[in-house]
Amino acid sequence: MKTVFRLRSVPSEDDSVSHHRVSVDSAALDSPNEIQFQFGGTQEVGATIGSDCGIESDNFPTAPNRYSLLILSRNQMPLRSLLTRRREPELMDQPGLDAAQHQHALGGLARINWWSRSDAIFWPSLEQLSHTKQQRTGDGAIKVLDLACGGGDVTVALAQRAARTQRPMTFTGVDLSETALEVARERSREAAVSVEFQQRDVSNADLPTGFDAVICSLFLHHLDEPDAVTLLRKMSQSAERLVLVNDLIRSTIGYGLAVCVTRLLTRSHIVHVDGPLSVAGAFSIDEARRMASEAGMGHVTIQKHWPWRFLLSWSRS
Repeated sequence: MKTVFRLRSVPSEDDSVSHHRVSVDSAALDSPNEIQFQFGGTQEVGATIGSDCGIESDNFPTAPNRYSLLILSRNQMPLRSLLTRRREPELMDQPGLDAAQHQHALGGLARINWWSRSDAIFWPSLEQLSHTKQQRTGDGAIKVLDLACGGGDVTVALAQRAARTQRPMTFTGVDLSETALEVARERSREAAVSVEFQQRDVSNADLPTGFDAVICSLFLHHLDEPDAVTLLRKMSQSAERLVLVNDLIRSTIGYGLAVCVTRLLTRSHIVHVDGPLSVAGAFSIDEARRMASEAGMGHVTIQKHWPWRFLLSWSRS
């Protein structure tokens, strides 16, 4: 199988060696597996679609813009490999992602979240929290913080549920990407609900305080395990009453669903690639329970939800 890769020259102190950067076109292959390629007598293993890798050779012709490279091998995702977690960089997480492609992908993810009823997974717990506070204090108003909210579709859907049921809830969404936040703010305006969206790096910064509930949806699997434990710890420290984490369950059925549903519900190549990768990088329920224990959360409740999701719940005593 041949495909075309873009190459650009990099200055070299040694004129006898040509240095190039190989930008692997995300549209060139069907899935973002590592590849091995050979050109000019040089092999480079581990080039990931959507990123750059450096190669050097004294056999390059004079700096053309494009080369035809022969793919020698591609690491597929055998189903047996899902027994252990395999997290690989996703296209959505790459710095410098084209804004138009990013927005297109967020639209596709919103349709998938609608199909999987992500807001409905959260809603009973939030409604119960409001009801319990109403009984105890006479005021059922609660404040909810949504971490890594992306395009804000889940946050806005929850705010719409609160408005329909006349539950006094206020929602704040935070995300690192300003592109995603622009999409989220526009979605909130179109839905005619009041949701505040702020830019924040939840992995590296402290979480804001003063929220009754801190939630996150489909973000935990983007993190290495130590970082996931740290996030769970920060969520439990920040939340005054409740922590809710909705995420994927790593499984062969979930992987198959990701392959099929991403292609049925969106034309975004980024979502087609990242969906299966997300399942392969997701945690099992036992792994999520162990991480919660390592985060000092004590007793947690984990429920399975369609489609192959779990909801981790923790309440402050």
